[in-house]
Amino acid sequence: MLVSASSPTHAVTVSEVARELSCRCGCSMTVDGCNHTNCPFAVPARRTIDEKIASGMGKEAIIQSFVAQYGEVVLAAPTKKGFNLTAWILPFVAILAGAGIVRAVIKRWARPEAQPAHEPASEAEDDVEYRARVEKELKELDR
Repeated sequence: MLVSASSPTHAVTVSEVARELSCRCGCSMTVDGCNHTNCPFAVPARRTIDEKIASGMGKEAIIQSFVAQYGEVVLAAPTKKGFNLTAWILPFVAILAGAGIVRAVIKRWARPEAQPAHEPASEAEDDVEYRARVEKELKELDR
């Protein structure tokens, strides 16, 4: 018979709980992943987790006891409620906004440049003078 992980008969391990907590020694790792020898936080935390498992506490209860003692900063990932929800949503919003900007820039670069409309050439004074001269000479030839 298969037993699910959420079943009360599931034995919680120190590693399972320690992966949910961040080490407070400054290594930016989880309690499970902290590799500092004699870490002032991870070593006692693992011992405490082991004692709480032995006393029959479940994973969530152990995590909540650490949150009660150290605050939410001890959690490896922020909770998915309240203001902390922005930590979960904001990266996706930023990615979508960035994709939109990239799309707009590519569209702008790919668009052919508009060619200026040809304006009728303005007649310079010299052109008027030459035309008058040509007309005069043509009239003289016709005579």
